[in-house]
Amino acid sequence: MNRLYDLVYEDDQIIIVNKFSGVPVIPGRTSEMDRSLKYALKSKYGEIFIVHRIDEETSGLVIMAKDADTHRSLNTMFQNREIQKKYLLLINGIPYPEEGTIELPLKKLNNQNKSIVHKEGKEAKTTYKVLEKFKNICFCEAEIHTGRHHQIRVHFNAINFPLLVDPIYGKSEFFLSEIKSKRYNKGKEEIEKPIMNRLSLHAYSLSFVHPTTKNKCSFIAEIPKDFRASLNQLRKNNV
Repeated sequence: MNRLYDLVYEDDQIIIVNKFSGVPVIPGRTSEMDRSLKYALKSKYGEIFIVHRIDEETSGLVIMAKDADTHRSLNTMFQNREIQKKYLLLINGIPYPEEGTIELPLKKLNNQNKSIVHKEGKEAKTTYKVLEKFKNICFCEAEIHTGRHHQIRVHFNAINFPLLVDPIYGKSEFFLSEIKSKRYNKGKEEIEKPIMNRLSLHAYSLSFVHPTTKNKCSFIAEIPKDFRASLNQLRKNNV
């Protein structure tokens, strides 16, 4: 079985991993059991408790508990919004102001892997900050203060700044020719390969007080290779 994650931290109570894009936290209807993060960790550690999830297409940090007491404590911390979660993302366009808050209620559609902004939806709050601007794309940091289904993806789409790559709410690939324009040349028989063909969203930072030791913990997952390659091309060609 191919690697599904990198281990970031482990102690007697918790495990923190950097999950790869395309790996479900738990197997869904169309996911194979042995391709899920839970299965991989359970095979190694035995009983594992799911504390929270990130989308299958999203890469980044996920916390797992090794025992029921730690699981309950971490769940309570999430419910009380005592765990800080930050994401890095590439979006189409440049929002103004460049630092702000999106508060739009979200509703998950029945029997669909999709959410929409809806007046009868649940409260959802996302704060963001532009980190780097290019011609018509920007690199942002976002923090979610609620944990709704596809929250960041739907919030940015709702304010007309969709993620650069999002197979559900936008386009499924990002090509170099999109930013090099007429300067990009390829042979007549050559098929251009995308720079990025996964969701341009990465859960890069987690901060919380350890439920047992009470120490302040902060963890960071470096930007994945394909995400980094897209950023490098934007810096090189889209200034």
